[in-house]
Amino acid sequence: MGDVKRRWRHLKRLDISEQKHVNCIRVHRGETPSHRNKKIELCLELLDGGRDFVTEARNRDRSRRYDIYLLDSGDVWEIETDEGVEKSDADFVFYV
Repeated sequence: MGDVKRRWRHLKRLDISEQKHVNCIRVHRGETPSHRNKKIELCLELLDGGRDFVTEARNRDRSRRYDIYLLDSGDVWEIETDEGVEKSDADFVFYV
């Protein structure tokens, strides 16, 4: 875990001050059931694959909250219910 935290501190997109829950799946009551279920499904796949992530991570200027932030690559995964919505800073978008 120490190595992950060391790498995490150097990732440019993430505000690490509030992120303490590596590999924890966090959801909001405002999320739709399909959004929440897709987030859980993706996180379980990441855990099974041995990848480290943070859910509901904020970016450095705290203007965005990422559904899933992968610590090893710095990739942002977003889950959207509307295919017309595009997240400019997301590396991967999953539609439900």
